[in-house]
Amino acid sequence: MSDRVKLNPAIKSSWLTALTSGKYFQTDSCLVQFEHGRQEHCCLGVLANLRPVRGKFNITKKYKDTPNKAGSKRIPSHFEFDGVSAPSGYLPNKMFKQIGLTAGTQRTLARMNDDGKPFEDIAKWIDTNL
Repeated sequence: MSDRVKLNPAIKSSWLTALTSGKYFQTDSCLVQFEHGRQEHCCLGVLANLRPVRGKFNITKKYKDTPNKAGSKRIPSHFEFDGVSAPSGYLPNKMFKQIGLTAGTQRTLARMNDDGKPFEDIAKWIDTNL
C-alpha cells in the first residue's frame, strides 16, 4: 500500500489553478490576513478560500498583532469550519481529511509557504506529490 496522499482530483485542479492564477497575494504564518487593504493568503488559505467541501466557514474578524517573517501583521485569531477551530496557520482536521490531506502534508505545505517558496513552486510540488 502506498503512503502517498490521494487528494480529491477536482479540488486539486481548482487549487493548482488558483495558486498559479496571480489573483492571490501570498503571506506567511496564517491562512488569511487582512493587510494593505487586501486579503493575503498562504497556500492553505487559498485552498480554504475555494470552499472545497460543504460546511460553514468562518474567519474570525478579531485581530491580534502577531510577528512573522515580514514583521508585525494583523491576522485573524483563528479559522473555523463547521464550528471547529484551528490554529490560524492550519485547516481544521475535519476539513483537511475531507479534502484528502494528512496532517503531515499540511505541515509540509505550511513550511514551504512560510519559508518563502512562491505559489508556483508549491503548485508544482502539489501536482507531483499529491
